[in-house]
Amino acid sequence: MKSLLIATLFATVCATVVRSEINIDFATSAGRIKPLHAVNNAPLRIGRSLKEFRIAGIPYMRTHDTVGMWGWGHFIDVPNIFPNFDADENDPASYDFKFSDEFLKPVVESGCKVFYRLGVTIENYAGVKAYNVYPPKDFAKWARICEHIILHYNKGWNKGFKWNIEYWEIWNECEGSSMWKGTREQFFEFYRVAANHLKAKFPEIKIGGYGGCGVYSADDPENKVGSFGKGSKFPVKMLEWFRAFCRYVSAPETRAPLDFYSWHYYWNNEVMHYSRIQTQAKFVRETLDAAGLTRCESIMNEWNTRVNGYHGMKSQFGASFVADMFCLMQDSPIDMAMYYDAYPKRVYCGIFEPIEEATTPCYESFVAWNELYRLGGAVAAKSREERLNVAAATDGKAKAFLLVNAFERKREVKPVVKGVAADETFTIYQLGGGNARLSVVGTWKPGDALEIPSLGVIVAATDFAGPRQILIAGDSLLEERTGGTSYGSWGQQLGPWLKDDVVIDNLARSGKSSKSFVTEGLWAKLLKRIRKGDWVIVQFGHNDVAKQENRRTTLDEFRQNFERFADDVTARGGRPVFVSPTCCWDFDGTGKFAPRAYIRERADAMKAAAQAKGAVFIDMTELTARELREKGKADTRIDYMISRIGNADAMHTTRWGAKRFAELFVREVFESGSPFEEAFKTPAGMKPKVKVASVN
Repeated sequence: MKSLLIATLFATVCATVVRSEINIDFATSAGRIKPLHAVNNAPLRIGRSLKEFRIAGIPYMRTHDTVGMWGWGHFIDVPNIFPNFDADENDPASYDFKFSDEFLKPVVESGCKVFYRLGVTIENYAGVKAYNVYPPKDFAKWARICEHIILHYNKGWNKGFKWNIEYWEIWNECEGSSMWKGTREQFFEFYRVAANHLKAKFPEIKIGGYGGCGVYSADDPENKVGSFGKGSKFPVKMLEWFRAFCRYVSAPETRAPLDFYSWHYYWNNEVMHYSRIQTQAKFVRETLDAAGLTRCESIMNEWNTRVNGYHGMKSQFGASFVADMFCLMQDSPIDMAMYYDAYPKRVYCGIFEPIEEATTPCYESFVAWNELYRLGGAVAAKSREERLNVAAATDGKAKAFLLVNAFERKREVKPVVKGVAADETFTIYQLGGGNARLSVVGTWKPGDALEIPSLGVIVAATDFAGPRQILIAGDSLLEERTGGTSYGSWGQQLGPWLKDDVVIDNLARSGKSSKSFVTEGLWAKLLKRIRKGDWVIVQFGHNDVAKQENRRTTLDEFRQNFERFADDVTARGGRPVFVSPTCCWDFDGTGKFAPRAYIRERADAMKAAAQAKGAVFIDMTELTARELREKGKADTRIDYMISRIGNADAMHTTRWGAKRFAELFVREVFESGSPFEEAFKTPAGMKPKVKVASVN
């Protein structure tokens, strides 16, 4: 009995919320919020937008290991742009910029700046055969080639651009044989020649390097935690390179410009503690200063974790790790940081899924940090609790703070906040605890407690910028579908039509009716996520005629539910959009379209509610009925799941049909002149009919 009591008490204590002390002072400046949410690479979006970068405010994108091995033969790397080293470096015809240009255009158009690595992609199989990682046979000519690359991107040379790229990095991880097949002395000389030439030609740019593998042995000289494998001497070699390089570029006889020193950090195993990044950042700063390089920026332009593997990077664990690192780096001598990697096909990419390039919970931590970064001014913020970190910012008016719980248990904190009015209200956005995206979960005022879920991230803001949102309430016809199934909903196919500053938060769930969506708590969850000016799409109908009492509604109840939806959304500052249910693939024996009567009845009830409450109404019932009548049975079968062998489903659409219906919807939004068109790109052959002022 005693053992049982002790076990019960222990379990209770473990489940008990942990209270922690967090101190934030918005009246005390702590410098600036740093550009720590920069990245390596980007999705390959030739001719398409990179809205994810714009929404997350990604400040810089580094061009290393772009697209694939050997730069895929055509991207970024010096040998890809200048393929014949013996050619005339002054002849525009010697250069091939085409694919590099097309890769970089969407990046620049997103508002992100380019951090250009001059060099080559890592050759992980250099032990089999090395191609581009040998020292250039003529250092001076290599520098002149790079001069023309800079001319192309900054001065418009050779049909180029005037992007004014500021950061130009020479090489990467030269300590390893997979990046440099020469000696240390050769690399130092190579850097000296190239850096001096480029700085002389372009004094306005920043020249640096060398993308060092890291300084792990600075706080672990015997490599006890196993960086690069226990017993490996490579970390010591890396440290020796760094110290020698600092001495070399600062010595009078070998002086070379070093506007920034770039280095890397990977959290390799659970023995390593996150906070090591602060110790190593301090070592880098002190080493640079000791060499007289006090104005040299410390840029950690590769970092990530291998713990929990490929899927862990994309999960809530990855989101917590990234946000935690942001806070730690903010409170360190690091000037800028770049996550490795943002190319969806790479095993180190935690922010995109590899096939459809959907964003992950990890990506949301970049959005969260940008809320602080856009405010600009860092303020004093400290946590005394292990693995519970904080950062805060203000622009003099708006305020925001970020809290990260890196433990796998929920915790309760009661921040002590100074420099705010006693009644000042912050909106709470939570990542984790069932929210795969930053979602509104409530408000907070000074003196209130905050609960942070396991591995959770919270942004508390008086003026959250974020992207404009379309929230969706509905059933399986709108639900986000995942996996390899050919079944698709038209709701998830709206993405390509959205403007770059608009995102979708899809809460539609299979089997839900206008009744069960409310009784099961989904409607209340949606309402919490609404920000002023958000659009809310609501579509129900098919499940409202189900036999189950928990789903079934009468026509009057259905109309009243939609009137309630309109009132609730409007009260939260949102804008309701009622969308009637799509028609099923219903044809009689003669091949004539014969729609189910209840669909039109529900559509009319929804229309009446929209008219009564001033909501936008889009009649997808009529649009899909017209499509089925005009195209006929044979030509529309492919749009529905019934076209799949052994499938009798005439209600749900295939991915192809979902894309068609999404286009029908967007075209009708524009055709009707609805103010909802502000959220979408204009379809081909159409022009906007209304000009809508932005909602303040």
